[in-house]
Amino acid sequence: MAENRRLRRWITSGDKLVDWIFARIIHALNYKIEAIYLKRVLHEVRGGKGIEYYGYIDDDIIYLSAAKTKHSDRRAIAKTLLHEVMHYVFSGIHERNILRLEDLVWEKLSEEQIAILKSYVPRHIVKISDTA
Repeated sequence: MAENRRLRRWITSGDKLVDWIFARIIHALNYKIEAIYLKRVLHEVRGGKGIEYYGYIDDDIIYLSAAKTKHSDRRAIAKTLLHEVMHYVFSGIHERNILRLEDLVWEKLSEEQIAILKSYVPRHIVKISDTA
């Protein structure tokens, strides 16, 4: 997959705006995001209720859930990765608009671009409890 990362400039979706957004996403992943962790379950307790997350970004570190109830495969995790990096690239945009943008971009990405995003998803689950 590292080969695909080097070829990202020549792999396009055919949509100039989507390709521009994809280039910003890859730039952020390569140079701005400090780490990406895959955790078995991402949860938080609020008001006595447990909330499970698909993923979140905190201090330039992205946490992704490996729970099968949240992501059925690596492709689904890659879509969540796209969503979380969009929060970084387009900071200040409301969650509802990030969700819309994510769906628009995801459906227009080429299979090669999706493969590049999947190459950024960690293969191993982090077991350290203080990472999230």
